[in-house]
Amino acid sequence: MEKRKLTTAQILKFLIPSLLGALLFLLPMKVGGKYVLGVSLLCDVIQKWMTPVVDQLSILFCGVAAAVPIIAKLCKPKFIYENKTMRSLFDVSPVIMGVRIVGLIYVVCYLFQVGPECIWNPATGGEAYYIFTTILTLMVGTCFLISLLTDFGIMDYVGILVRSLMRPLFTLPGRASLDCIASWVGSSLTGALLTSGQYKDGFYTKREACVIMTCFSTAAFSFIFILARTCGLEEYFLPSVLTIYAAVIPCAIILPRVYPLNKAKDEYAEGSTEIKEDVPQNISKGRWALECAVDRAAEMDVKKFLIKGVQSICSVWFDVLPMVMFVACTVMIVNEYTPIFKILTMPFVPILNLMGFAEAEVAAPMLLTGFLDQFLPIAMAGAINSISTRFFIFCMAIAQIIYLSEIGVMMLRSKVDFNLAKIFLVFIERTILSMPIIWALTRVLIH
Repeated sequence: MEKRKLTTAQILKFLIPSLLGALLFLLPMKVGGKYVLGVSLLCDVIQKWMTPVVDQLSILFCGVAAAVPIIAKLCKPKFIYENKTMRSLFDVSPVIMGVRIVGLIYVVCYLFQVGPECIWNPATGGEAYYIFTTILTLMVGTCFLISLLTDFGIMDYVGILVRSLMRPLFTLPGRASLDCIASWVGSSLTGALLTSGQYKDGFYTKREACVIMTCFSTAAFSFIFILARTCGLEEYFLPSVLTIYAAVIPCAIILPRVYPLNKAKDEYAEGSTEIKEDVPQNISKGRWALECAVDRAAEMDVKKFLIKGVQSICSVWFDVLPMVMFVACTVMIVNEYTPIFKILTMPFVPILNLMGFAEAEVAAPMLLTGFLDQFLPIAMAGAINSISTRFFIFCMAIAQIIYLSEIGVMMLRSKVDFNLAKIFLVFIERTILSMPIIWALTRVLIH
């Protein structure tokens, strides 16, 4: 196969948006004495604009998400049933409809301090609503800009170059490399959103999407710093980052090869076919990567860019948000008002004692509450006096990655056929694999 002639305009259409996407999502910059991602700065500005009206927007989005499906079932309006996006958002099952209604009730109860106290308690509804509004505002800029990484060729370009590394290490195609980087150094929500969108567009199989979501969607560097401050571990930020990544990389290598991830179906979304990354004969890998990237960029224009951004943000606002509020508030109530998690984590107490950690009985429940939400064990860890125990719990909470209130909801709504039981099993596997690594580095780094 002979190489094609590429014009400067074609190359620039790939190069400019792709480099802008890499700058925003992948390259930390030092601002105000700390390292942050460009997209984080933009999201902070958008959050500041939206904060004064976030309560009204919360009721509006949850109200629409709950009411329109009922109208759709009763009236069968054409504008919903003849539009693929509208139908996917509002032609939902009775179970999803019920979840959205309960999510709306939770929001109203918390905002107006009405109904059972277990709902509007700051430790339950308050914590859930904080997660809810963070996603509501954070995803606006991310949903629009993520196409710079996914639709202008950079994933195709890098994917072909690093395919020989990604497949043997992580059982993933080369194009997953930027997705994994965005998930590891960017927002966990950004990584989950990117992966979900790439699966729906036919770039990943169900198994590949599950692997990326459960093995790579850790917290951003800037967010780890914020969490470290919250937990009183700001001076241990760099040791915590080293410890966390020393745990998540082996997990990303091992877990795709064991149940349940290795049994996920290697099939693409309906209507999609396998994307070949093989390099044709008589052409260099770099040249083939460039041609594929240019072809991908040629398919995108401003109109498609804006439409895709609107579709993504609508999916988050009307589909994901009500589910997040329902799941987060429900599990917070269970955690706050029942002894379930203390009972379930009793076996961890002797293990922590054997590892030499003080306050093992206080710390043990935090190893499981991370499945509900990443904030829970970190907020609870502030009550631990021992620095080494607190450091261990802090690193575990981030290395566990999978938390139901955000990543879990994204997976359940992404149609990758990964149910709650399998998500929890992967969480337990991550916990078991991470514990000895984090324990060893805690002993070395914290004195």
